[in-house]
Amino acid sequence: MIKINLLPEELSKEEAKGDLVVIGVVLGVIAALSIAGIYAYMFFTEKQLDAKLADARQTLSKYKDIAAQVERLQSDKSRLETRKTVIEGLIKNRLLYSVFMYDFVSVLPDKIWVQNLTTKTQDDNSIMIDIAAKTFSTTFIADWITSLESFSGFTFQDLGAITTAKQPDGSRIFSFTMKIRYRKV
Repeated sequence: MIKINLLPEELSKEEAKGDLVVIGVVLGVIAALSIAGIYAYMFFTEKQLDAKLADARQTLSKYKDIAAQVERLQSDKSRLETRKTVIEGLIKNRLLYSVFMYDFVSVLPDKIWVQNLTTKTQDDNSIMIDIAAKTFSTTFIADWITSLESFSGFTFQDLGAITTAKQPDGSRIFSFTMKIRYRKV
C-alpha cells in the first residue's frame, strides 16, 4: 500500500514539534516525580533515623546511670571488703600484741632502754619488730640477744650498726638497731 501525504510539509513539522513538547513535558513530569519520590524517601528515612538516634541516646543515658551505680557499688564493695579484712585480722590477732608485749618486757634487760619499737604483722601470724635502743655496754646487747634466742617466741634476725656517743661525765652510750621476729607460742 502506498501512502500519500497530502498535508503541507510545514504542518507536519509543527505537529512533530508539538509531539516533542509533549514528550519533553512528560519527561519533565517523570523527572520531577522521581526527584520528589527520592526526596520523600530521604525525608522519611531521616525521620526514622532521628527517632532511632533519640532512642539510642535515651538507652545510652540509662546505661550511663546504671554504670555509675555499678561503679559506686564496686567502690562500696571494696571498702567493705577492706573493712572486713581488718576486722578479721583484729579477731585473729586480738591477743597477739598483748602477749607479745608481756614476753618482750620479760626478756628486756634493765640496762637497755628502747627508744623506738616498730611492729608489722606478717601473713604467718608473726610480728616483725624493728627496735632502736641504747645501753651503757655492749655486754648488755649480747646478753639481750642471748636471752632472746633462749626464749621460744623470739627469733633474732639482724643487729644493725652500733654507734658510740661520749657523755659529758665521760661515760659512753651505745646506740643500736635490731630486728627480731615474734611468734606466739
